[in-house]
Amino acid sequence: MTLTNIFALLGGLALFLYGMNIMASGFKHMAGSKLQQILEKLTSTPLVGVIVGVFVTAIIQSSSATTSMLVGFVNAGVMSVTQTVGVIMGANIGTTMTGQLIALDFDVLAPLIAFIGIIFIVFMKNPKMNAVGEILAGLGFLFMGMDMMSGAMKPLQSSPFFLGLIKSMKNPLFGIMVGAVFTALIQSSSASVGIIQTLAKSGVLGVADVVYFNCGQHIGTCVTAVLASLGLNRDARRVATIHVVFNVLGTVMFTLVYMMIPLHKLYIWLAPNNPVAQIAIMHSVFSITTSVVLFPLGKYLAKFAYWFIPDQHSVKDLKLEITTPAHGKDTAVANLFGINVELNHMYGLVRDNIEESMIALLENRSSIDLVHENEHKIDIIHKGIIRSISKAISSNISVDESNVVARMFQINKDIERMGDHALNLAESCDYLAKRNLKITPEIVGELYEINEIILMSLNSIDRIASIKEEHRYQIVSQNEDRLDYMCYNFRENQIKRMNEEKQNFEVGIIYTEILTDIERIGDHIFNIANELAVND
Repeated sequence: MTLTNIFALLGGLALFLYGMNIMASGFKHMAGSKLQQILEKLTSTPLVGVIVGVFVTAIIQSSSATTSMLVGFVNAGVMSVTQTVGVIMGANIGTTMTGQLIALDFDVLAPLIAFIGIIFIVFMKNPKMNAVGEILAGLGFLFMGMDMMSGAMKPLQSSPFFLGLIKSMKNPLFGIMVGAVFTALIQSSSASVGIIQTLAKSGVLGVADVVYFNCGQHIGTCVTAVLASLGLNRDARRVATIHVVFNVLGTVMFTLVYMMIPLHKLYIWLAPNNPVAQIAIMHSVFSITTSVVLFPLGKYLAKFAYWFIPDQHSVKDLKLEITTPAHGKDTAVANLFGINVELNHMYGLVRDNIEESMIALLENRSSIDLVHENEHKIDIIHKGIIRSISKAISSNISVDESNVVARMFQINKDIERMGDHALNLAESCDYLAKRNLKITPEIVGELYEINEIILMSLNSIDRIASIKEEHRYQIVSQNEDRLDYMCYNFRENQIKRMNEEKQNFEVGIIYTEILTDIERIGDHIFNIANELAVND
């Protein structure tokens, strides 16, 4: 190859990868918040998990990104390990969409498609039309890049070294190793498949040369999920383990098949004289067949993950200590959903602290240890969300997604402030308990009334979601008015009791501070409900 060929190859590769990137971005913007809602409503049914995995991965065009998100969701406690098995299988199928798109012969029309896409992006004001433009421009760039790479690599047909390398890949062990390492380096099986499709298009290799290489690609794509699980809890690492085991089993199965049966002849028969389509078919057959064969064994994959990474502490010790979003590739959808996951977990911790502190007040005991433990986690999550929001803002997000991020920022602030007031309540409980200061039956009765309203408002917001939830606002708004009225009256009652010397003065002062904290908590719950009721 000459220097000109090398430059053309690098330029084509850059155009190809850029096309994949903006096409994926267009798909995500087209889906908008709907994709996030689908992920939020993910069920524990394995078959539904497969379908959702196919759909989500087909949109974001990266099984690695989907699996990395699963690692984060399990780490956040919103999904179980078993629940992710079906999604992982579906993700492996969904990632084959890119190969099938590449197999379409659009070379002649590619510049026109890219030009139309750019027109949509530059001159259209509608965000959805901009997303269509990104898809078209990305598709056009992708094929233009393929065409450049194909022309640049034609001299390899007469290269003894490269031909020897291709011949060596027919060795199962070497082919799998090269495929795994190559895909791990670029962290995208879709891009890896696209590159060998380009080599096939240039006539350098055929589908029979890369069957083992393709097996290795499915192992290499697991690297992202493994990296994402590092430093997270055991359940997150179990998800990565399932992904690795699933793809390794598929690789072993197809390696044995290829060694015994010339299955590549089926691919050639299905797409004669079209090596690019043959490779796309090979990639799809591997993923679909592996998912179908291993689907009944899903629960055993989960059991193996628990055996491989056993519990070493109590269940309490395994509760989430959430950090920033999982390592690996960031996508706007992954960032937004990751923020949502963390908001829900932080809200749950704050709610636990409020409930525990209110009960401790009524039982005249301390709750400070548990509340302090949760408050530490809340602070970590709060900081992680701020970093995630910064990433989301700096990424290429739509107007709708930008509005969602703004609401998430406000909700994050309100939840964190609720946590501070819950800590104040716990400190008041601790102060009363350690000094054996008793609250009067009148205060107990008032706190019971307040507790009922607070719990009703807290439970009205059962989850933080980036969708319109107006009914929550109505319930919380009514409770907020009642809570303000009660706190005002109870504060007046306490002042009268203190003036009449019917109450220990120190207890009375602490009770008025408790009422202030409760009132502030009610304000923040109302703010959150108000944000959730907003309709973009």
